[in-house]
Amino acid sequence: MTGVNRVVVEAYRRGYRITDSGHLICSNGYKRRCCPDQHGHNTSTIRMPGSRSNCRRLYWHKLAAYQKVGEEMFREGTQVRHLDDDSSNTTLSNIEIGTPSQNRLDMPTKKRSRIAGRAHRKWDATTVAKIIVDRRAGDSYSDLSAKYGIAKSTLSYMFNHAQYSMSQSNTC
Repeated sequence: MTGVNRVVVEAYRRGYRITDSGHLICSNGYKRRCCPDQHGHNTSTIRMPGSRSNCRRLYWHKLAAYQKVGEEMFREGTQVRHLDDDSSNTTLSNIEIGTPSQNRLDMPTKKRSRIAGRAHRKWDATTVAKIIVDRRAGDSYSDLSAKYGIAKSTLSYMFNHAQYSMSQSNTC
């Protein structure tokens, strides 16, 4: 079980619950304050015994799913779905579990198409060869990113993964 899932189980054991309206309440009935993460998911922190920092992030949507389906949400290949594609909406009626494919289908078609288009970008062999030559010549990731318009994370992937696939044509 991942650390994130252990936090969910511990919070549930301590009496934390998501209300029908999507709010997190403690065992004493008080509402907890929401701290959205970078993806818009509602989170709060709880103290965890034995952890280095002693506080861990609790994702409300995961707690809501655990409340509804229990251990089933931890099955391999299972994700928590926001049926309306709103990461901040943790109402119990909006939370289900499903496959990654079902999760993608919850997104509006335009958003799904935009994400899929980015996933298939590949750089042609000539461009990759030029990037590698420039890197060996001492260019930093920042320099290469600016020069070729490629994210530093993509450059890192190019240099650190032998299985990086290069298409014959530049689709960007």
